[in-house]
Amino acid sequence: MRKFYLLTVFIVCSLMINAQTNFDEINLLLIKSKYKEALKLCDEALNSTNDKANLYYLKAIINKQLYRFAAAVNDIEQALEIEPENIDYLNEYASILIKRNRKNKALLTYKTILELDKYHVNSGLYLSNHYMKNKKYEESKEILEKLYSADTTNSYFARNIGLAYIKLGKKKEAIFWLNKTLAIDSVDIKAFTFLSLIYSAVSKFDSSLIYINKAIACDPLNKDLYIQAAEVHVTRNHNFRAIPMYLKALEIDPNDGFVTRDLGFCYYKIKKFDKSKLCLLKAIRNSDCGLDIQANSYLGNIYEKENKLDSSIYYYNAALKVLKPDHNSLFDLNKKKAECYYGLDDYKNAIKFYEKALTQDVESFWITSEMNSVLINIAAIYSDKLNDKAKALKYLKRVKKGGIIMNKDYYKYAQVEIRKLKEEMFFEEKSK
Repeated sequence: MRKFYLLTVFIVCSLMINAQTNFDEINLLLIKSKYKEALKLCDEALNSTNDKANLYYLKAIINKQLYRFAAAVNDIEQALEIEPENIDYLNEYASILIKRNRKNKALLTYKTILELDKYHVNSGLYLSNHYMKNKKYEESKEILEKLYSADTTNSYFARNIGLAYIKLGKKKEAIFWLNKTLAIDSVDIKAFTFLSLIYSAVSKFDSSLIYINKAIACDPLNKDLYIQAAEVHVTRNHNFRAIPMYLKALEIDPNDGFVTRDLGFCYYKIKKFDKSKLCLLKAIRNSDCGLDIQANSYLGNIYEKENKLDSSIYYYNAALKVLKPDHNSLFDLNKKKAECYYGLDDYKNAIKFYEKALTQDVESFWITSEMNSVLINIAAIYSDKLNDKAKALKYLKRVKKGGIIMNKDYYKYAQVEIRKLKEEMFFEEKSK
């Protein structure tokens, strides 16, 4: 009996030693990225060990590395049949499901893991990011707070809690968590940029610039930080201060068409039209900015100021081609095109685009005044250029009361013109 017992112990120990040897060899092959050899050894070991779950788990990892995702799913599911609550297996299962684009199943798997271990980092981060992307900010925050409670030195958790509060519109709490982030990691650039955005949103621009400048000091070759600093200056209408920031961004990436475009906008707003034109032309020729409404509209304005009306019309047309149904912009662009055609003595097209402007359902405090000015311009063309007083009267009679702007009472002016034209038409008729 004693000999049988010793023999049994010897056999069991031999099997355990052999199994451990197999696992060591498999892990060594994995470290060397010899996946096919490791897979072959796994298959051989499955016939000689009772720890089959771990071998199926290793096979799943190897097949995932070889992009054999269907086989990997089959392997990990076999491991889970043996140990259904093994968190490592569940975590690997979820990661393979994501590779196969089975995100809903992966989501359920990560939820299962969190039920087994509420502090599981990988599952918590996946779920919190999922909730953040789907605008479930409260759920995202709750998971992150649990993770943070288990690791209060983790700046990533703290920062993303701050981000969740930003999304929830709770600025005070967001600032608290972002400052906590910086207490953990004093060079967390994203925390600086988030704080800058918060203070800019509440018009505390000096505080906003302090934080974005701290971010720049940490990473002086990050063009996005210079762009964000420029945008703060633009928001407070300090376009002249935004220009050096955009120029710095272009030093880092000279081919960024959108930065070149925004630089052109700043030059335009401070009336440096030559520099604005150079930037905007470069932007729309070399990038997707060619479809930018404002860039084309600004170029139209600049060429109109230079009395290059054909070029002005070209860029107004470019803006109109890509314009969404924004009636205010359509009104302005059609009116500007009409003015350009008028300058070219093309009165037919001038009237055509003034008429198009009148068809827009404009939402503006000055709508009556804007429409009145167009009606009077059309009337003036018919009266002064086309010698058609009857049509001029027709448009003058459409001028409405109200909408006085900058002491321009278009209605009063129209009434005077109506009397004047009627008198002229009366005497013309009598003289026949």
